[in-house]
Amino acid sequence: MIKVMSFNLRYGTAEDGINSWNSRRTMALDRIHAFGPDLLGVQECQAAEQLEYVQQHLPGYGCAGVARGGSGPWPAKLVNPADLEMTAVFYRLAMFTLVEQATFWLSKTPAVAGSKSWGSMYPRTVTWVRLQSRQPPFAELCFFNTHFDHFSWKARREAAKMVCAQMLTKAAVPMIVVGDFNTLKDYGTYNTFVDAGFRDAYRQLHAPDRKQEGSFHDYGRTAPMAIDWIFVSKQFEVVEAAIDRFHAGDRYPSDHYPVTAVLRCPHQGSPADQAAGTAPDC
Repeated sequence: MIKVMSFNLRYGTAEDGINSWNSRRTMALDRIHAFGPDLLGVQECQAAEQLEYVQQHLPGYGCAGVARGGSGPWPAKLVNPADLEMTAVFYRLAMFTLVEQATFWLSKTPAVAGSKSWGSMYPRTVTWVRLQSRQPPFAELCFFNTHFDHFSWKARREAAKMVCAQMLTKAAVPMIVVGDFNTLKDYGTYNTFVDAGFRDAYRQLHAPDRKQEGSFHDYGRTAPMAIDWIFVSKQFEVVEAAIDRFHAGDRYPSDHYPVTAVLRCPHQGSPADQAAGTAPDC
């Protein structure tokens, strides 16, 4: 089994009163530890202090990610603090070996750090890793993490096309994409992933319901909106899918609830194992 979590941490320099990062960071890490993901994608994770805190408290994980304004040094090189945010990926070292990692920008020039297009307010990134399981049958998978623009619907539409196109170039490998997509599931961004053959993990087990699958809640000030998703390729079986709605009164781990899924990964043993029905589970 593979446990997957997507969690928008809310950027660390936000002036959120009782829900400022220093006040809730322990609670945020507690929610990660409570689920114990093998794969974790975080959004709005600011480079330097916020990333360092998460890494310090996840010692058994590898990490990949680049600030959306480009690599350091920080903050002198970056005028806007928002440029420090990243879509960082964490993977359990006891379970996976890193094969490849990369970050690209959701723009017409995806290799250009800090680039943006289609009316996007901020640069937006995708960080992905290709991993090999340390356990039989030693299968590979790709894990993508992203955060789409909140301002431009065109940027979200084009970003979805770009992410799907990148994933489909690796179609032979099972794939997972998580993120804050900044739009509801009723719109074209969501359908782009569905039409490309990817499946919403939550809706594999639950009927569509805006209230029940909502994740963004603005610290309890708004009805939760379903803008955080986990999509998987058809090779995976979704065993569990949930929204972690933990909070303590008016204190929350973030302004988003974490979204989680438990997946049964493909049986990719030898042809003889597959024919005999004895390919190992993972």
